[in-house]
Amino acid sequence: MAAGYDPVYQPDSAEGPRVCISKYHDQDELVSVPLRPFRPSISWSDAGPIIERECIDLINDFGRWMARHGKREEYSRADVSPLVTAMRAYLMWEYGDEVPSSAE
Repeated sequence: MAAGYDPVYQPDSAEGPRVCISKYHDQDELVSVPLRPFRPSISWSDAGPIIERECIDLINDFGRWMARHGKREEYSRADVSPLVTAMRAYLMWEYGDEVPSSAE
């Protein structure tokens, strides 16, 4: 939701529960895409464009990753995964300390 995608929750997929995307906002246009899993916390192909577009800095400090959105001064909480850490930094920028449970 933070990236402008239209999320679709599939509780009974063959791989277990998952979130997929079916549409995203490209500038002023809503673009349809084939339904596919969206996993930016484990997929570089999903997270990479967000990290690049948002200028998210990643640093490694003794095996723990920290990330910072290019427009914030503070780093997100450290984690062993660079993608989890980068997505936390992105959500901190979009929502602050309280991430909504839904888009409503």
